[in-house]
Amino acid sequence: MTTSDSAAATAPEAERPPDRVRGGKAVVAWLTTTDHTKIGTLYLVTSFAFFIIGGVMALLMRAELARPGMQILSNEQFNQAFTMHGTIMLLMFATPLFAGFTNWIMPLQIGAPDVAFPRLNMLAYWFYLFGSLIAVGGFLTPRGAADFGWFAYAPLNDATHSPGIGGDMWIMGLAFSGFGTLFMGFHGTFLVQHWLGAEGMPRRYADYLAADSFTALNTISTISSFLLGLSVFPFLYNIWKTAKYGEKIEADDPWGYGRSIEWVTSCPPPRHNFLSLPRIRSGSPAFDLHHPDVAAAATKQLPHHSPAQAPSLGHGESGGKR
Repeated sequence: MTTSDSAAATAPEAERPPDRVRGGKAVVAWLTTTDHTKIGTLYLVTSFAFFIIGGVMALLMRAELARPGMQILSNEQFNQAFTMHGTIMLLMFATPLFAGFTNWIMPLQIGAPDVAFPRLNMLAYWFYLFGSLIAVGGFLTPRGAADFGWFAYAPLNDATHSPGIGGDMWIMGLAFSGFGTLFMGFHGTFLVQHWLGAEGMPRRYADYLAADSFTALNTISTISSFLLGLSVFPFLYNIWKTAKYGEKIEADDPWGYGRSIEWVTSCPPPRHNFLSLPRIRSGSPAFDLHHPDVAAAATKQLPHHSPAQAPSLGHGESGGKR
């Protein structure tokens, strides 16, 4: 083997340590970031992971109620799943999902370089994550997770009725954190449960008798809940296919006729969203910027408007004429 061949063969090994270093730096960058877009991504990914966990609990409960008698869960396990499912869906999925979209979109929409108090914004995410993990971690305790319902009504939440530490972890976790789908699947699950309540079936019951006449509606609700769960798979497939085969969008305005301010900046946006503060002189700043000829024509048609007063991004009336 020649010297050049030997150098070529050893070149990949020489390049590997920097790759590992870059990977480590990327992890540290995500863990310590104050970038509102990265924090928004963390919120979205984490909340969707909890959505999957809560969805599995819902499917277990519906599978248990599909027929009278005990099949899968005991009374205690059913109460724990009921409590943690409601807690996860409301406080660990829906609320932080909104926070994720807000982190991503709101600064772009108002033309801000970042959210106010970015370090506090980062701290809030970590409180949410660790608090949620503490609450869910109650399943690892000897008596299991909290079982007094996600509403934690007294006296179910006192030491007499909830002697384990799962309830304490639930309270501590929520204090720490601080806070679609298939149409038929959703309504087939929850609307039918409303009908069951109207027929006299309490929501928290882990079992019922065949003589209660609840079997048919419970079967429909269970089938619909699994249909609701299956609706997640096309979404996951779409994410995978888009990430693997999708063409990366590099145009500043992929729509071509975007109006609002988030389409003024580049794609992807710089660290603080805008290299300079955008001038807003219209209800359609992005359209005026990318189509100055249309904006100029609309400005000339305005009555009592001299050329010396024409701003660079059009006039407030131009958005209404398009």
